[in-house]
Amino acid sequence: MLSRSEALRIALSEVSDGWTLKESDAIELSNGWYFPLSSSDGEMWLGSHGLAVGKLDGDIMHFGSAYPVERDLRAYEAGMTRSSFDIRVSRINDYEATLGFVQALRMTVVEPEFDGETTWRIPRKLRHEELESFLSDLPHTFRNVGVYFVFEAIETARSNNCCEFELLAPGESNAV
Repeated sequence: MLSRSEALRIALSEVSDGWTLKESDAIELSNGWYFPLSSSDGEMWLGSHGLAVGKLDGDIMHFGSAYPVERDLRAYEAGMTRSSFDIRVSRINDYEATLGFVQALRMTVVEPEFDGETTWRIPRKLRHEELESFLSDLPHTFRNVGVYFVFEAIETARSNNCCEFELLAPGESNAV
């Protein structure tokens, strides 16, 4: 388990020019340490509420500025300790709610298109039929799902128990 000073050392290694780590405002969380950032001139910049350093593994989670910092800390405490996870759905209790949940995850796929010398790699959202196909063959693991913008959808799925799912570090699972 990392101490505050070890977490601070890791956090400081993430600070780039123009930013200042507000060490005195650090907050101990159950899963890690939160360190707010500000610009070197003392103002909060768009794009960052700071970062958290995991107590167990030293993993770093950078917080954006799209949501209030309280929401980001609540998400971190709820297990959103990295920017993306593999999400393994193992059982469905309510099909429609589960389908709504996986749609709310805003997952995309990239299918390269070739145009002469140019290769286009433009992401598109997974289609309804594709999601239904994935859910018809459980367990299914959705790979590398960005969770920062969909925390509320994950919490809703947990609270309404529409399905059994787990968040795994990318690459932790062997499932398809």
